Amino acid sequence: MEHQTQKNHPASNQETIIKSSCQPTACGFKLFLLVLILILVGALIYGASWALQIQKRMNSLAGQQSILSTRFSDLNGLFQAQSETAQNQLKALGNYQATLDQLKQTIGSNQSWVLAEVDYLLHTAQFDLTIQHQIPQTILLLKAADDRLNALHDAKTLALRDQLAKMITDLSAIPIVDKTGIYLQLKALDDTVDQLPLIQDHLQFSTTQNHTTPIPASIKSKWLDLLHTFKITLKEILIIRHHEQPIEPLMTDQYRDLLNIRLHVLFAEAEWATLNEQTSLYQSILNQLQTIFQHYFIQTDAKLLTMQQTLHTLQPINFSPTLPDLTPVLEAFQKLQSGK
Repeated sequence: MEHQTQKNHPASNQETIIKSSCQPTACGFKLFLLVLILILVGALIYGASWALQIQKRMNSLAGQQSILSTRFSDLNGLFQAQSETAQNQLKALGNYQATLDQLKQTIGSNQSWVLAEVDYLLHTAQFDLTIQHQIPQTILLLKAADDRLNALHDAKTLALRDQLAKMITDLSAIPIVDKTGIYLQLKALDDTVDQLPLIQDHLQFSTTQNHTTPIPASIKSKWLDLLHTFKITLKEILIIRHHEQPIEPLMTDQYRDLLNIRLHVLFAEAEWATLNEQTSLYQSILNQLQTIFQHYFIQTDAKLLTMQQTLHTLQPINFSPTLPDLTPVLEAFQKLQSGK
């Protein structure tokens, strides 16, 4: 048994040697196959996920493409509408241009038209200045003519524009008289004439008091009684006062009404002179009013003082100041128009 066992033992060792010698190759091949299978499975999984992502992106791009196509169609419609509007506007501009060309052919060159406007403005300014004495309106007309000439950008207009600038400066230096305001002030003063107190309204005549003294009982003489009675009577009859100026006779009610009527007439004449720019008549009437107020009315009255101060302010006003001559301006325009 032991011998057989010993005989069999070497055989088993040989089989173990043989098996152990063949195992690494088989295991390596199997391992290779296993790795290859894992790689293929990973590749398939990655490919499947990548395909899904590509599909999602394709779907997203398809949605965006539909949105873009919709917007493009809207923009295309808007562009067509704007294009039609632009074409209509171009047609309208073309019609306007044709109309302007016809007007230019009818009227002439732009310079001729501007010079015609300047001619009208200058002659209107001359009428307003010399006939109506409207200084502010004349200044506006001259400035309008200067603006028309400035639009030409022509050096030939410099001489005329220089004359216009000098004339505008001279007219601006003349004080503007508010005739309407002066008329209303005079009318307001006229309304207060009847309220002014006369001097005689405040004259207070002192009444003499009877200082009769009783005759002493001791004096019984008749001639002393007569003398005393004479003195008392004389004091009651004679009143002695000292006046630096001659005494004016007192006014009756009728004369006072006539005085008020006279004042109203003078104020009405002053108002007429104001509206008609009659400077000499206006100043003369205001002098007469001042004289009457000083002669007949109380000088300390507040209303009278206000009236006198107002008249003193209004009196120096000149309705017809010396106006400049527009002849140099018109001559410069004629030279420009003739091309000299």
